[in-house]
Amino acid sequence: LEAWKPHRDDYLAELLRLEGPGHHRSRSTCATCKANEPQFRCRECFDGGLTCSGCCVKSHTQNPLHVIEKWNGTFFEKITLKSMGLRVQLGHSGLSPCLSARAAPKDFTVIHTNGIHNVAVNFCGCSRSATSAGNAYQQLLRRRWFPATHLQPQTCCTLECLHLFHLLTLQSKISGYDFYQSLASLTDNVGTCPPPDRRRQFMRIVREYKHLTTMKRAGRGHAPGGVAATAPGELAVLCAACPHPGVNLPDNWQDQPPEKQFLYTLSLSMDANFRLKNKMVSTVTHDQPLADGMAYFVPSAPYKEHLLNYTNQEDISSCSGLAALALANTKYSKGYRATGVGNVVCRHQCVMRNGIGDLQKGERYVILELQRINVSSVTQVFISYDIACQWSVNFRKRWEELPDHLGDTASLIRGSGIGKFHEYGHGPKCRDKYSLNYLLGVGRLDGEGVERNWSWINPVAMSTKEMGFGSRQDTLDDHWGAWNFRKLKEMGPTLLRNITHAVPELRQQEAALKELEAVIDLKDLVEWKQMVSDWNADKSKPNPYRLPDSGMSTADIRLALAEEEADDVHISTAAVSGDMSAAGMVSLAIEIEELQYVLVLAQEKKNTIARKLSRLQEMQKIIVPAAAAHMEDAMDLDDSDPRKACLWLPSDFHTAAPQFVYPQHVVEIETRLRHGQCRDALEQLRTQLVVKTRLLIFKAKNVRAQRPNTRARTLIASRDTRIKLITARYRRARQALKSLIGDGDWEKEFRELRDDDVRGLHDPDFTVAGRKRTRSDDTGAPVLGRGYELLPWIWVSADAASAHEGLRVEWAKASARVERWSEEVSLLKEEMRRVLQFLEWRARWWDVRREFMREMSEDFAAGARAYAHEQAKILLDMRTSWITMWQKKNIHPQAEDAADEAEEVEGADIVFDDSEDQPLVEADDEQTEVDVGFTFIDDDEEEEEARELEWEAAFDDAENGDVFATMFA
Repeated sequence: LEAWKPHRDDYLAELLRLEGPGHHRSRSTCATCKANEPQFRCRECFDGGLTCSGCCVKSHTQNPLHVIEKWNGTFFEKITLKSMGLRVQLGHSGLSPCLSARAAPKDFTVIHTNGIHNVAVNFCGCSRSATSAGNAYQQLLRRRWFPATHLQPQTCCTLECLHLFHLLTLQSKISGYDFYQSLASLTDNVGTCPPPDRRRQFMRIVREYKHLTTMKRAGRGHAPGGVAATAPGELAVLCAACPHPGVNLPDNWQDQPPEKQFLYTLSLSMDANFRLKNKMVSTVTHDQPLADGMAYFVPSAPYKEHLLNYTNQEDISSCSGLAALALANTKYSKGYRATGVGNVVCRHQCVMRNGIGDLQKGERYVILELQRINVSSVTQVFISYDIACQWSVNFRKRWEELPDHLGDTASLIRGSGIGKFHEYGHGPKCRDKYSLNYLLGVGRLDGEGVERNWSWINPVAMSTKEMGFGSRQDTLDDHWGAWNFRKLKEMGPTLLRNITHAVPELRQQEAALKELEAVIDLKDLVEWKQMVSDWNADKSKPNPYRLPDSGMSTADIRLALAEEEADDVHISTAAVSGDMSAAGMVSLAIEIEELQYVLVLAQEKKNTIARKLSRLQEMQKIIVPAAAAHMEDAMDLDDSDPRKACLWLPSDFHTAAPQFVYPQHVVEIETRLRHGQCRDALEQLRTQLVVKTRLLIFKAKNVRAQRPNTRARTLIASRDTRIKLITARYRRARQALKSLIGDGDWEKEFRELRDDDVRGLHDPDFTVAGRKRTRSDDTGAPVLGRGYELLPWIWVSADAASAHEGLRVEWAKASARVERWSEEVSLLKEEMRRVLQFLEWRARWWDVRREFMREMSEDFAAGARAYAHEQAKILLDMRTSWITMWQKKNIHPQAEDAADEAEEVEGADIVFDDSEDQPLVEADDEQTEVDVGFTFIDDDEEEEEARELEWEAAFDDAENGDVFATMFA
């Protein structure tokens, strides 16, 4: 821009020059006929020269929608070709007029990409109209003008304009109203000569055009039965990477051993979206879908008929408090035909055919289960759902009640899991049992593909909310069809990107697991492997991924207190205060205490604590009325910093005002909560210390150069901050216990936590005294070496489940990571093979349509054959481009003899061996080191750069909470 700025005057002068006749001002006669005065120019023609009226009309007989301007002596003003005498003859080729022409209505309007035009049109009325010319709407369509009606058309839209709007609305989600208003402004932006309002006709044309385009792309124009014989879901764009028996699966896929069957399992994710509402606009009778049940929505009639049997289903219960559960019987349904939609997508995020259904008063199981798919020929199906823990309880019983025509597919469900994003909204039992990190055969599935679809479709919600029943369904079907096609055309690069990431990650996880197993006793390893195997077969067996319970956590204690106070009629404060209780008061105070410590340096957070303090003060006045006067004198929220205010818990009174004593039951409540707080803090502290230890080891072994070292130190520093917060929390809780109950046996479990005790099992950054390894400490005193090291008490306490159990959990998770990445690599290899076979099958499918079509005249048949040829060529070109793209990375998934053809991936030999679940990676003899990008490196500079990229990737994953999965087992 800086280089362009000096030329702004020149550009501005040229734009102004275009407003006048330019060098044509000296002409007195038309350059074409050499006779008449030149007054007219075309803004669409490339030359833009001045011509006379007759020559202008003659040159635009084949371009009747160009924009013409007339020089009136002072400036150019718009003029229509119709007013200049141009009449468009339909049904005849060239310029030959029809001797029996029928004039169209005077206000015949054509909507084009450059505006809205009033055009004079003549239909052919001679004998040609009964043979080759066709009737009125056929004559218009053959000129690429789509009529608004087939009876007496007087409004048309060009196919170019429809195609432009279709692409824009799919990409930018622009509404038909906004697009039409833009064309109207393009025609007359001042409002002195507004074009006729044909918006309703335009919207009807758009809906018909989208429907016909979908039919055309699905091959229904070639099928013997035509449009009427379209089967349910036939218009949907299929996922090329999913298993389709008879299409892209091996002949012997059903005979594969059980451990290989996950390669042929259909992985699905389902969820509900409450933004895609639909108001009670129009009626279902007056606005029926054009493709009801033919694409992504379920057939509406049987769907609604079955829903009448479940008008108040209440079997969705909550274990996590997720929004989907809270909205199960939502009250925000008045005036809405649908409160949202439920959706089913595959592992590759493609929407399944007949996988969409409207929600009625929230997210009920039956609605999602009716969105069925054609899986009768698939061996197994895996379902991921954000409330799979509740959905899976009685799903077989519910599926038995579904209509018979849906078939018995309940037996195909291999298992279910919770998406990784929603997993942390569930309790520990749900997280372990339904975690996709631990379930066999799911690879690196995250189960959140349906959420990505919501982010793409949600912008349409403002438009579809006000639509009628049929137009909304057709619109959403069209958008989901575009989504699926987008996923299809990007599948080649996506699979390449995924496998070039998965293979080195698998190698890294395998190396980390091998290193970990080297320090584990063989007997323990055999026992732990059996434990994992038993748990995989029966989830009621001991969980290898979790430490044994060592006491009640804070959450458990709060739940027990709430239940006790609900049942205890002797606690008058609970009865008087309604939702106020002693347990709630103490819990709130402990929460504020934590906020005060964490946010001591955050000035902007003072209001957050102040609001909670006000609430706490109200509760204390009601629950402990005897202390009200004392607290009013001591707690002044207006004048003091709320981050430093005393909370006046029982432990505070024992310390600050021994003469005042809380009621005994409140003292007991805080005592129990402080026990749980100490126990939670120790468990969190051990977790963070293990994380820090692994980061230090990884940094020492792998990180070089300044930039990755800086990022490494930043990440480790963030762990140190968390460790300090947890340490301070434990010390506060322990001090409170000491104030409440004094010395006792409880101190055997919750010992004093010194700085020397806050270190990991194999922390390379600490010595016995907790200091960094130096020859002397800060005072000059010698520091003891490793030979004198003692295990910190936090690792051998009664609550630690012993270091042995912690090692078992770490090994189990590391082993699970290797299994998931191994499955992912195997799945990606199989999917790369499947997509190529699918494209080849689909191309042959179009070749068949080219030869076997419904009966039609030769003119129509020639076009149908040409379209089939084109579609087959597009599919084969996609296939060829993907193979070329993969071969550039030395990936050849079609190798028939894997033993003879080793497949290189940028320096590493990847052999697609069917006897193994993962590729076998072998390094060349001259090459010495492998980084995560498949590059063998010897040069120091290249090594530093590769390590920097590796650490950046690890840092990004660590910021997302997946520290172990990326950097160390």
